This record gives sequence, C-alpha cells and structure tokens, in this order.
Amino acid sequence: MQLMREKNKTEVRVPVNEFANIMGYCEYRLLPLLKGKELPQTKTMKKGKEKHEREEEKEEELYEFKPITLEELKDIEAEIEFKREGVYTRLLKKQGNFLFLYHGRVDKIFTKHKTLFIEEDKFVKNPKKYDKMDVAFLDQRLQNVLYAISKFDLDGSFDPENWFSMPQKKRVCIIRIKPMNKQMNKKTGEYPDYKIFKVEIDENLKKILKDKMKRFQNLVLGKELPEHHNNPNKCKACQFDCEYRLK
Repeated sequence: MQLMREKNKTEVRVPVNEFANIMGYCEYRLLPLLKGKELPQTKTMKKGKEKHEREEEKEEELYEFKPITLEELKDIEAEIEFKREGVYTRLLKKQGNFLFLYHGRVDKIFTKHKTLFIEEDKFVKNPKKYDKMDVAFLDQRLQNVLYAISKFDLDGSFDPENWFSMPQKKRVCIIRIKPMNKQMNKKTGEYPDYKIFKVEIDENLKKILKDKMKRFQNLVLGKELPEHHNNPNKCKACQFDCEYRLK
C-alpha cells in the first residue's frame, strides 16, 4: 500500500489482494501495512506465484496472440480472450481529500455470450477443506468482485485517461481451486482443477463489497478501529507475528 501526497489530496494506492486479505481474513493485517511493512511470503505463496508464472510461460508457447482493437472492446457481442495476467484493474473511490485507488491484475479475463468472465486460480496445499463449501472464502470473493466492477488497462498505467470499461453488464466470477502438488497438463498449459466456484455478480455482492470498502477506508483514515475475528486457527496460519495473535 502506498500513499501519494499532492497539494490538496492524498492518493492511497491499494493492491486488491491486500484489501481482500484484510477485509476477508483479518483486519489487524492493515496495521503493519500502514507502517510500511510488507506481507511475508510463505513457501505456499512462493510456490503459487511460481505456478502462475509457469502458466503464463506455457500460454506463450502454445498460443498466438493478436492485438485487440478498440472496436472489439466496445462490441458487447465480441468474444475476446485476453492474455493471461495481461489485464490490469483500476477502481477509484473518493473520501474527503483522500483518493483510494484499488489496483490489481487478473489471472484470466474473457468475454462470451455478452458476458464478462473474471477468472482466478488459487493454488492450495489442502484442497479437501473446500469439499463442503458452497461458496469460496470471503477474501477470494471480495478480490474477484472488485476486479469485476473495475475499469481495465492493458499496460499497467495509473493514469485514468488510459483506462477503459467493458460493455458487458453481466459479469461472472470464477475461482478455480487447484492442488499445489499436481503437475501441469502440457497440452493445455494449465494445472488441474480440484473445485470450481462460479457466481454471477448481483446487487447483493456489490453491496457486500461496497460496505467492506467503506469500512476499509475508514480503518485507513482512523475513523474506525479493527475488529478481531477471534479465530485461533487464522492466527496460527498468519504470516504476521503481531501483538493481537490468539494463542
């Protein structure tokens, strides 16, 4: 998270994954970030990043890409599959003299049947914990929904003049749970799925996100205080060794 100060305003640049992690997992994770500390990388996180990078590399080997025209982007019926990790998301929210910029990078995004699909891969050590779940974890849902309602950019620009919107009103989030120990399918360039969560964005999901963003911004500005989740298992798995850890 970065603070960009100008004359009459302060821009708070918030990575989408950090926002989702704080508001979907533990609000106290915000405190070290406000002090300039970074989230420690666990072995699982490092391995997951390596697998994402391998998927990108394999896609480059298997497929040929062509430039996307402005006309295609504006065409609600166009069927477009963007390059993996090739689309950045940008969403601005103003609060007083503070401008919050939520920014991220989508694993996969494509359009079909007048629908925009946002797809994220989640590599996990213990996929069986998802067996009885009807919906993905809150932090995973918050991340995908925020991606889905954002504007987009193909170059990673922070200049709003370079961002674009997609015309598809119907938007669907897909979260693919993938076992960490499985090998890539060399023909498809993808790792096997263990479970897939799919949900269409509706007003209820938008309201949940809106409320979480409002609270997050109030936490950053010191207008509200973090609340503890009171779950020792979350603390046990947490990378931060903070004073609020439950034993």
